[in-house]
Amino acid sequence: MRKALGRRVTAFAGLLALVGTTLVGPTSASAPAVAAPAPASDGVQYRVLVFTKSTDGDQAPTTAGVEAIKELGEQLRFSVQATGDARKFDLAYLKKFRAVVFLNTSGDVLNAAQQAAFEAYYKAGGGFVGIGSAIEAQPGWQFLSDVLGTRASGRTDVQPGTIKVADRVHDASKNLPEYWTRSDAWYNFQSNVRGKSHVLATVVEDTFAQQSWGGTLTGIAGGNMGADHPVTWCKDWQGGRSFYTALGNTAAGFGEANLRSHLGGAIKWAAGQADPVYSDCGATVLANYQQTAVALPPNTNEPVGFDVLPDGRVIQTDRRGGVRLHDPKSNTTTMLAQIPVYTASEDGLYGPGIDDNFATNRWVYLYYAPPTVKDVKLSTGEVVTQTTPTANAPNTGNSPAVWDPWVGYFQLSRFKFVGATADTPAHLDVASEQEIMRVPVNRGACCHVAGDIDFDKHGNLWLVTGDDTPAGGGNSGGFGPFNDQLTASGQYNAPHVDARRSAQNTNDLRGKVLRITVKGGDIASGEANRFGGAYTAPAGNLFPVGTEKTRPEIYAMGFRNPFRIQVDENDVAYITDYSPDSQTPQNFRGPAGTGRVEIVRKPANYGWPLCYKTDLPYYRWNFNTSTPLDTPAQAHECDNPTRGPQNNSRWNLNGGPTVEPGLEYGPPITNPDIWYSYTPENRADNPIGTPCLAYYNGSGATTCPRLFPELGTGGVGPHGAAKYHFDPNNADPTKLPPYYDNTVFFGEFTRDTLREVRLDSQNRIFKINNLLDCGGLTPQRVPQTSNPFECDNPMDLQFDGKGHFYLLAYGDGFFNVNNDAGLYRWDYVKGQRAPIPVLAASPTSGAAPLTVQFSSAGSRDPDPADSIRFQWDFTGDGAVDSTDPDPQFTYTTPGQYTARLTVLDSSGKSASANTTITVGNTAPKVTVNTPVEGGLFAFGDSIPFSVTVTDPEDGTIDCSRVAVTFVLGHDTHGHAEQTVNGCTGVLPTDANDVSHGGNVFGVISASYTDLGGPGGVPALTTVTQNNVRQKRQEVEFAAEESGTNVATTNDPAGGSQHRGSLASGDWIALNGPFNLQNINSLTFRVASTSTQVPAGGPMAAVEVHLDAVNGPILTTAALTSTGDAATWQSQTFPIVDPGGLHKVYLVFRSVSGGQTGGNLFNLNWAEFGGQGVSGS
Repeated sequence: MRKALGRRVTAFAGLLALVGTTLVGPTSASAPAVAAPAPASDGVQYRVLVFTKSTDGDQAPTTAGVEAIKELGEQLRFSVQATGDARKFDLAYLKKFRAVVFLNTSGDVLNAAQQAAFEAYYKAGGGFVGIGSAIEAQPGWQFLSDVLGTRASGRTDVQPGTIKVADRVHDASKNLPEYWTRSDAWYNFQSNVRGKSHVLATVVEDTFAQQSWGGTLTGIAGGNMGADHPVTWCKDWQGGRSFYTALGNTAAGFGEANLRSHLGGAIKWAAGQADPVYSDCGATVLANYQQTAVALPPNTNEPVGFDVLPDGRVIQTDRRGGVRLHDPKSNTTTMLAQIPVYTASEDGLYGPGIDDNFATNRWVYLYYAPPTVKDVKLSTGEVVTQTTPTANAPNTGNSPAVWDPWVGYFQLSRFKFVGATADTPAHLDVASEQEIMRVPVNRGACCHVAGDIDFDKHGNLWLVTGDDTPAGGGNSGGFGPFNDQLTASGQYNAPHVDARRSAQNTNDLRGKVLRITVKGGDIASGEANRFGGAYTAPAGNLFPVGTEKTRPEIYAMGFRNPFRIQVDENDVAYITDYSPDSQTPQNFRGPAGTGRVEIVRKPANYGWPLCYKTDLPYYRWNFNTSTPLDTPAQAHECDNPTRGPQNNSRWNLNGGPTVEPGLEYGPPITNPDIWYSYTPENRADNPIGTPCLAYYNGSGATTCPRLFPELGTGGVGPHGAAKYHFDPNNADPTKLPPYYDNTVFFGEFTRDTLREVRLDSQNRIFKINNLLDCGGLTPQRVPQTSNPFECDNPMDLQFDGKGHFYLLAYGDGFFNVNNDAGLYRWDYVKGQRAPIPVLAASPTSGAAPLTVQFSSAGSRDPDPADSIRFQWDFTGDGAVDSTDPDPQFTYTTPGQYTARLTVLDSSGKSASANTTITVGNTAPKVTVNTPVEGGLFAFGDSIPFSVTVTDPEDGTIDCSRVAVTFVLGHDTHGHAEQTVNGCTGVLPTDANDVSHGGNVFGVISASYTDLGGPGGVPALTTVTQNNVRQKRQEVEFAAEESGTNVATTNDPAGGSQHRGSLASGDWIALNGPFNLQNINSLTFRVASTSTQVPAGGPMAAVEVHLDAVNGPILTTAALTSTGDAATWQSQTFPIVDPGGLHKVYLVFRSVSGGQTGGNLFNLNWAEFGGQGVSGS
C-alpha cells in the first residue's frame, strides 16, 4: 500500500522542496495517485481570496500570513487575491474564487448584504478556510458560527505546546509531525466540535502532559477543554466545505514550514482539489454513519460472541448453548444448534470462530463446557468420566480430593456448517463434531472463562482462556487472588482461589492466549484432544515443544479474564483483560480495580495474579489475617528483566485437581498498553488517577498521573479491541474511511462507550477519542442518552472483510436474556442513511390461535427531510401482510414464526427488524416471591427464597428444573455464585464479597426452561430476577449526591473512606431502591468535624426522605456530637417500614446549638437494622 504515497506528491512537489527536511509522521493509509490537472497557460489551477479585515490592531500576523499564502500559491499553483475590502463580498465576485480564507479576521467586518453574498457563495459549493482569530469574526452571525462549528471562549498567551496530529492521511495534516511542538496563542472554545466536525489535531493541556509510555509532552497553561482540545477541524456542510485552524496567531508562526504545509493542504481541500477519499472531512462526523440492527431480542438470547461469515451473515452464540445465524439481507434468524452445556456461574458456550478456509471446509469452532466430562484426572491420579454436581464446590476442605467431583474441562471442537436447502434450514451438523483440545478447569465456582476465538492469516487458531478463579475468592478482597494457605483450622483453601495455579502456571492452559494449528483433514478418534494429533503448535510460541513443565500451545500468559481477542494482518493480537473488582486502595495489597488492554506483538507474560505491570506489583499477603505476609511488607518481584515473579503456589509446585506442576519462575513481565481504574477519570470521590505504585506502597500519595482520561466515567470493563485495516482495493462504498486505518476500536462494557485508540509510529498509545457516540437503553429500548447510536454494555466487536464495524451488546441484566441487547453493524454512508426500525409485539408466545398486537412506535429516519412508511411480514414468507404502523395479526397454526417490520424512507432506503413469535407453547411465568425486590441482607447471611413457576403446557412444575442463583452484582456487571435447584431453598452468601467495593448488591436469579409445546414447538426459557441490597451502605459509593465530598477515613472501624463537607441542605441517595420489610432501625456512623460542640450536645440532623430529596420524611435523626474529629460513634434511630419499594435520600440539616459551617459532621456509613430478607 505505501508505494502509492510516492505518487501523491505531484501537486505538492514545490511545497515539499520548500519545507525541506520537515519531520513527517507515518501515514497510516496510502492514497492512490492523483493526476495533475491540465495547467492553464500561467500554470494556475484555481483562485483563492484572502480576506484580512479585522478590528484587532495587530496586523503583523496578517501581513506574515498573506505573504506565506502567496508563496504557497506559487508552489501549489493557485493565485491569491488578498483584500481588506468588505465590498468584495459580492456574489458575482466571490464566484471567481474556489476558496475564501478568513485570515485573522475579527470583530464585525461585514454588513448584512455581504453576509448574504458569502452564505450564497458557500452553499453553492464554495470553500472556506478560517485561520486564527477568524473564530472571532462576526460574533453575532449565526451562519458563520455554524460554518465554524463553535466560537472562542478565550485565548492564552503565546507559549509552546505539543499538538497531536491524529489524521495521518488528510492533505492538511499528513506531512506534519505526529507530535508537533510549536509556539502560538491557544484558543479555548465554547464547545467541542468532535462528532459534528472532523478533528485533525489537538493540543495537549498541561494537566495531561505525561504520557503512558513515560514521556512528557509540552502542555499549555490556561487550556480549559480538557484531554480533547481540538485546534484544527473541517467538515462538508450545506453544500460547501469548511476548514478552521486555530493556529497562526503570531507573525513568526507563518515562517514555519510545518504551518505552511498545514495551510497549503487546508486550502487545497477547501478549494475542492484534494483526493476526497483520503482528505475526507466527514470521517468522524456522526451523521455520516448508519447503525443497523442485525439482530435484536429475543433473537440474541444471552449473547456471548459472534463472527461474520464471508457472505455477510453472522453466527452468534449465547452462553446457554444456542448457536444462531443472522442474515442481514433477509433479516432472518435461524437456530443452527443447541449445544448441551454446563452453565453454573459463567460456564456455558463461548466462541464462535469461523475457519480461515470456511468457504471450502465449512468448519465452525465452539468452546463449551460439556455437562459430563470424560477421562479426567483426579488428585489421586485416577482417570474417570463424571457428571459435574449441581451444587457449588466448597471453599475449604480436608484434602485436595474434596474438589475432585468438580474436575472438568472446556472443550474446543469444530462442527460442519450445513447450508439451507428447500427442505432443511441451515444448521450445524452436531454429529460432525471433531474434538480438538480440552482446557481443564475447576468447576463449581465463578468465574473467568474468556473463550474467544480468532484465526490469523496463516490459518492458526488463537484462543483466550480465563484464570478460572472467583473475583474475591479466598479472602482476596477483589485484589490479586493467590491464596494457597491452610486456614486457621488447618484446612486447605480451594484450588480455585489461587490464580497462580492457572494464569502463572507455565504448564496450564488457563489465563492464557493459546495459538495452535488445527489439523487440516479429518481428525481421527485417536487424535482427538491430542497435541500432535488434532493440532500442533506453530514455531514461535512462548515455550518450544519439549520444554519441561510447559505447554507449547501457550503464546502469552498472565491474564485474568482476557475476554476478547482479535488478530490483525500482522499477527498482532488485541486483548481486553477484565479488571479485578476492588474500588478502594489498600496499602501493601496491589492495584485496585484496573482494566487492561494488551496489544500482544510477541510471546509474553503479563503477570497476573502477582503483577499488573513491571511497576505495579501485588504484595505478599497473609489471607488469614488480612495483613502483609512480611515485616516490612514485600512486593512480588515484577521488574526482573530475566524472569517473572516466583510462583511457589502449592498447586503450581506439586499439582492438584486439574493442575499439573509448572516452572517456579516464568518469563519476565511485559507491560499492558492501557491500564485504567475507577479514578479520577471515573470517580472524582476517589482521586487516584491511573494506578501507580505510590498510592498503595505506604508513601501516603493520593494521586497518580492521569494517563487515559479520554476513557470517560463509570466502572471498569474492557470488552473488545480490534484494529481497522483500510483496503484501497475494497470496492464497498460503505467501508469505513482511511482515517481509521490502523486505529484500534475499543469497547467499554460498564460505561456503554466506544473509543478510538490511535497508536504512534513506535506503537505507543498516542490519542484516545470518542467513537460512534453511543449509549445504553432502558428495558423498553428507550435511549438513556442523547447519543445517536445504541451500545448497551458492549460485549464483542470486530470488522468484517468489507470494512464494516460490528458490535454485540449484552444489555444491562446479569446472566439473563436482556431486552436492551443487540447485534449491530455500522456503515459509512456520508449523509445517506437508512431509517431505524423499532418493533414491539405482545404477546410473543401462547396457545393457538394467538392474536398478537404489533407496534412500530419509535421507528424514525435520521435524515430530517425523509418520511417513512411500513411493511409487515408476520409469518416470514416474504409477503407484505400489512402496511399499518401498529397492526394486529392472529396466528392459527402452531410453530415458531419470524415477524418482520420493514421501514422504508422517501429516498428509497429501508431497514428491517424482526422478532420471534411462538405459537403452541407459552413462555413460563417465573415469580420470585421471596426475597422481595429491594430487601436487605448482609454478605455472609443465608437468604431463603421462594419461587413460583406456572406454564400452561407443562402443567405441574418439576421444581428440580428450577435453577435459583445468587449473583454478586457489582456496579453494572455481575458474578454468578451459588446455585440451588428447587422452588424453595436457601442461598448462602459469601462474607468476603463485601470487600469488592463500589455499588455491591445481590441478585436472586430464577430460571426455568419449559418442555416445549405439542408437535415439537420449541422450548422457551424465562429468567426473573430480584435485587437485594446491603444493610450497611458505604456512603462513599453513593452514585447520586449534592454538595458532598469523599476523604480517607480515620475511623478505627474501617471503611476506607467517609463523606464530608456535609452542609445544611446537602444530600446523598443511598444505592437502592429498598424494601424495608423486617427493618426497624437505621444507624449512622458519624464523627464531629471540630470541638465546637461538646460531646453529647446536639450536632446536626439527618432527614431520611423517600423517593425524592423533598419526598415524604421517614424519620429525622438528631445526631449528637462525638466531641472531636478523631472520635467515631454509631448512633441508632428507630424506623418503621413504610411498605413497598423506595429510594432513600439522606438530607443533612443544621440544628440549633449544633455544628455550624459547611461541614456539619463526617459520615462513614449508614446501616439498616433488623432481619431484612436474611434467614433467622
